[in-house]
Amino acid sequence: MQKDADLLKMIEESGLERIADPIRNAALLSNRMITSAVDAAEVPTGRSRIGGRPDLPHEAQWPTYQGKPLSFIAQIRLEEVPWKPEDLPEKGLLSFFYNADDQPWGYDPEEAGQWRVLYHAEADKLERRSLPDGLKQSDEFGASAVDFSV
Repeated sequence: MQKDADLLKMIEESGLERIADPIRNAALLSNRMITSAVDAAEVPTGRSRIGGRPDLPHEAQWPTYQGKPLSFIAQIRLEEVPWKPEDLPEKGLLSFFYNADDQPWGYDPEEAGQWRVLYHAEADKLERRSLPDGLKQSDEFGASAVDFSV
C-alpha cells in the first residue's frame, strides 16, 4: 500500500527506524473529509453532505427527543468512503442527528436519545425532507459538499 511506503519513508527521514514498528502499528488508516460550502440543492439526493436537510426514505420518521425534532448534522454515503472498517456496510447512507439546542456531551446516561444515527440500505430511494414542525430554521446547519480521501 502506498500509504505504508510513504510512512516508512518519513520514519527513515526522521531517523526513527528504531521505533518503526510501534509507529506503523499506531498509524491507522482514516478518511479525510474535504468540505466546501454549497447550496444544499447543488448536492444530489443521497450523496454525502454536512448540514442542509436530510435525504430520508419516504416512510422514515424524522428522529426526535422528548417530542422535539433533532437537528440534522450530516449524511455519509458509504459507497463514497474510500476506507471503511469491516463492520460497516459497503453501501447505504448514514444520517446523523443531534440535539443542537441542549448540546449534550453524551457522558451522562441521562442524555441518551439526544442523538441518533440512521442507516438506510437503499440510498437511491430517498427524498430531501422539509424541516418538521418544532424545528426552527435557525436549527438547520449550513450545507457543505463532502469529498473523501484516505
